[in-house]
Amino acid sequence: MMKKIVFWMIGSIFFTIIILLQGAFAQEKSFMMGMRIGCVTENWQMSKQEEGVFSGSEGNSGTVLFSGFGNGIDFSIYSNYYFSNWGVMLELGSRILPEKKIYVESTSPKENEYYENSLVIFPITLSVMRKINISSSKIIPYFGLGVGVYISELKQRHCFEGVEGRWLAASSNPIGVHLLGGFDYPLAGNVLFGLEFRCSYANADWEIKDIDRNNKTELEDIDIGGMSFKLGLGYKF
Repeated sequence: MMKKIVFWMIGSIFFTIIILLQGAFAQEKSFMMGMRIGCVTENWQMSKQEEGVFSGSEGNSGTVLFSGFGNGIDFSIYSNYYFSNWGVMLELGSRILPEKKIYVESTSPKENEYYENSLVIFPITLSVMRKINISSSKIIPYFGLGVGVYISELKQRHCFEGVEGRWLAASSNPIGVHLLGGFDYPLAGNVLFGLEFRCSYANADWEIKDIDRNNKTELEDIDIGGMSFKLGLGYKF
């Protein structure tokens, strides 16, 4: 995964430099700001169960299996700047995945044992964009690729034998990459309606500590990327 991220980062920087050089001589330039909202489906939910390592204060340890999260809400604000048909986009987002009860298997199972998880991700991404002008249509398709930081916070509590545990938190800020595509459509004046599909790749490592009980659960290389579908409104300056 790290090699892929490095490859995408080098590629994005290379294309950004080309775009900036092209923009210095471009005659048609445009700037747009807007917001998007939609849903996101996390890869962790779709792909498989993930394995975590548990270690306790009494020297006990074991392996726990986690299935992932459900669908969540994806909201973002963005600004992009086009030099002719090429451009760059900066986007600040928020992905919220609701609490989900997850029954687990372990080497030392307890009665009615489960975890409750919730996940919040704040992606900060930079994309290289290419729009396609169609002379016979008002629709403006575009596609792009980019990199970003996926600031994430996992909250979890461990419940078993009728006892509900405290909520514990862990954070991770992995670097991720993405592909995107969509279109904008002018509604009135400089206001545009848009639809975007995005596929993100980012892996996080979490260490969830319970200081009172001196327990911890380690989750490594967890896929927190996913596919998102968003509707948006933008204003072209």
